[in-house]
Amino acid sequence: MHADELKETGSVLANPALIRSTHAESARNFIREYLWYEEARILAIEGANDPYTDGKPLSEALWRTLIGDIIDHTRPAPPEYGRYYQEYMTLRKETMDILEKVAESENESLIQNDNSPVPREELARWRKTEIAMSVWLRHSGRVALHKRFCVTRQGFMGLVPEHAMPGDMVCIFKGARVPFLLRQNAEVGIRGTSTQTYFLVGECYPLTR
Repeated sequence: MHADELKETGSVLANPALIRSTHAESARNFIREYLWYEEARILAIEGANDPYTDGKPLSEALWRTLIGDIIDHTRPAPPEYGRYYQEYMTLRKETMDILEKVAESENESLIQNDNSPVPREELARWRKTEIAMSVWLRHSGRVALHKRFCVTRQGFMGLVPEHAMPGDMVCIFKGARVPFLLRQNAEVGIRGTSTQTYFLVGECYPLTR
């Protein structure tokens, strides 16, 4: 059954948060990671239902979507994971603000320049944040890695495969545990008739309940 359609999709969470090499690469990985979560937050504010369909505030529905609303095979996720998410976003934002000032003073981009100087005290701060937020990142990463955050035309949020795009159809198949994405192909003419075919993009996790 065709239930919905993707309206907006974010970028791909491509790099595990805890993998890094050089001093500068460490900074860039943290920046990319934070920007992915911040992009998801903005997409949710701009396009998702608030309050959400089950009556939850959008802020709660968002963190539950980002973590798949499941922890160690237990659903729903315990409410303390909302606190972990808020602490993570707050501390990363504070660090980003400081890094932007450093980048401006050096007149260079921390993301684009491999030799960008990153204050070692800030790297130490990141490591403290990493320890405090490791629970959130570990569980969220299991669900969100190599995925895109999305908002559907009906205002639902979800995590979809990296090759998903706006316009893909959210479909519910009888007996399936999760929804799937289908993409409509061009119609094919067979013996004078027109046949519509679809490409299976993959499974998705929209928080619709």
